[in-house]
Amino acid sequence: MSKAGANASDHSKVVRKKRPHPHSAFYQKLSEYLAEIQKETSATLAVAIHGSSGNYWDVAYLFGASFAWVGLAFLLVIPQEIHEYNLPIITFLLFLIGAWVCSRTRLRRWLTTRRRRRHQVKQAAEAAFVAEGVYHAPHRRGLLIYWSRLEQVIEVIADTGIVAAMPAEEWHHFLFSLHRVPRHDHPGHHFLDQLSVLRRLLGQHLPASAAHHADVLPIKTGGEG
Repeated sequence: MSKAGANASDHSKVVRKKRPHPHSAFYQKLSEYLAEIQKETSATLAVAIHGSSGNYWDVAYLFGASFAWVGLAFLLVIPQEIHEYNLPIITFLLFLIGAWVCSRTRLRRWLTTRRRRRHQVKQAAEAAFVAEGVYHAPHRRGLLIYWSRLEQVIEVIADTGIVAAMPAEEWHHFLFSLHRVPRHDHPGHHFLDQLSVLRRLLGQHLPASAAHHADVLPIKTGGEG
């Protein structure tokens, strides 16, 4: 998993991949937004963006098996003669091809239920909330925004200090708009727009103070979409 992010404090850091990220301009802009949020709030904010929240190998294997069986049936009915000793080899190769194609494409999304996808994203977000240290934020003011691109789901985990400080109506409106971001034609642009809304909310209801300054953890990216 690679890291790409920055904050405005002395302990800020940027860790990049050796090759330019295909959305490097977006991540640069995202880092700038997070740095601005840090200056105005006492909350601890983390953003995690992943290609997927599960490997879905069971789906890939099932698709590979189905692809192999269809291929075998086709081989058995075509007029050309195929030696029987070659059938197991060809069937196995078809299985590998089908499983590989499914594991590398959006077939994983099309062949799974919405309930399963949301469950996997939720589990991954909860794990990230602890693994990235958001759980240990001072005064329980930790906030994680977890975006899984394959599933097209954004999960938000806010600790009690965040929820208690936010007006319910404004907070739920923000969550509703953020959850709709992956459905837009240009989700990155809308994601940054929602961060601007979050900046206003945090700055208004959890402003920064000399005694408690905010932390913005490095942006996490990983997985394949």
